[in-house]
Amino acid sequence: MDKEFVKKAYKLYLVWEKVYRMEAKECDYQALDWVYCPKEGREDEKKYRRDVRAALQGQIEFIKHHVALMAIEPSERGTLSYIGRFLSMQHLIDPLGGAKPRLLRRGKEVPLRVNREQAQAPRPGSRRVDKYFPDGERPPITVTFWGGSPVCARIHVEELCDIDFEDSYAYLYFQIISISNNSYKTWTRKRIKEVIQHIKEDMEFDGDEVEIELEDDWGVNKPGSHEISLCCSVKEL
Repeated sequence: MDKEFVKKAYKLYLVWEKVYRMEAKECDYQALDWVYCPKEGREDEKKYRRDVRAALQGQIEFIKHHVALMAIEPSERGTLSYIGRFLSMQHLIDPLGGAKPRLLRRGKEVPLRVNREQAQAPRPGSRRVDKYFPDGERPPITVTFWGGSPVCARIHVEELCDIDFEDSYAYLYFQIISISNNSYKTWTRKRIKEVIQHIKEDMEFDGDEVEIELEDDWGVNKPGSHEISLCCSVKEL
């Protein structure tokens, strides 16, 4: 293991973590409402704050886990350019997006604002164009893992192969995978079958038996970049 390389990768992660925590505070943690219900629906403000901070920490630890694995991988994933690009995709809000999203402060709708210089995550060179946060465009694929520990975790990527589903399961023990892909105009059954096969082959790499099926088919063959949910059952060997 190249200890100097690992240190450099960890420094990239620390820069990202600082920005990510800043974004959470800037939006008053409302960007984490996909994990927990909005605070307007909670009677116990202290419990909401405690839960949402736990959700934030769980999300950060999940990204840290991915970076740690990349730092010791002898492939393109194990390069500073790859790690930096991966981190540049993981944001709660668009740092340069002006008035989106918004939150209520003292009854007034106030645009979120993040200092441009502070918001700059690492932007190393890459064979693929670095066009993601904080450069103004969301990554095409969003994957959310549900039912694990933490309860759920979300990751943004360019391609499904950017995610190690087997290692993600070993870390989270999730039950459901929700996927949206903005590059798809329609989730066809063929595409869904291909996605399931990709995830299944990844998760079965070390010999586990994995069953994956579509949770429901309401979004199949409908126009628009819908999110699909896949139920996962793993029999570890």
